[in-house]
Amino acid sequence: MAYADYHDLIELTESLFRTLAQEVLGTTKVTYGEHVFDFGKPFEKLTMREAIKKYRPETDMADLDNFDAAKALAESIGITVEKSWGLGRIVTEIFDEVAEAHLIQPTFITEYPAEVSPLARRNDVNPEITDRFEFFIGGREIGNGFSELNDAEDQAERFQEQVNANGATAFQLQVTTKPCSMTKIT
Repeated sequence: MAYADYHDLIELTESLFRTLAQEVLGTTKVTYGEHVFDFGKPFEKLTMREAIKKYRPETDMADLDNFDAAKALAESIGITVEKSWGLGRIVTEIFDEVAEAHLIQPTFITEYPAEVSPLARRNDVNPEITDRFEFFIGGREIGNGFSELNDAEDQAERFQEQVNANGATAFQLQVTTKPCSMTKIT
C-alpha cells in the first residue's frame, strides 16, 4: 500500500473483517461468548478523548489538557501515576481505565498522544497527537496501525525522551545522527 496513511489502514481493516466474516461464516454477525459483534454496519470511530467523554461523561475535557488536572483525575479513578509519565501517558491510562472495556462492537480509537506512539507520524494539525489507531472488539485491542514516522530527527528525539524518562535498563538506545542501534550496557 504505497502512499497509504492510517485512514487507508482503517478502511482496509474494516473491509477485511467484514469480508472475512461474510465469506467464512456466511454472516456479518458473529457470536462470541455473551456478545454478538456486528461487522455489517460501519465500525465506530472515536478519538481517545471522545471515548473518555463517552464512557465518563462527567470528565471536564479541559482536565485532559493540563498535567496537574489530568494527574488528579487519574489518581481519583485509581491510577497510580509514575514520575516518568507525561500528560500523554496519563491521558492514555485514563482512556484504558474508563473506556477500553466498553468497546464491545468493532471500534477504532484514533489520536493517540505522541508520547505513547514513538513510531507514529505526528498529526499535521496537532503535533501532540499522532496519526495512529487501535482497533477494539469485545473490550480488547485487536490491532494497531499508524502512518509511519519518517522524520529521523523527530524519531531520535522521541527515543531519547524514552531513555531519559525510563532510565538505562538492560539495553539503551544510542541516538546519534546515524541510524539508531541497540547497544548492550555492561
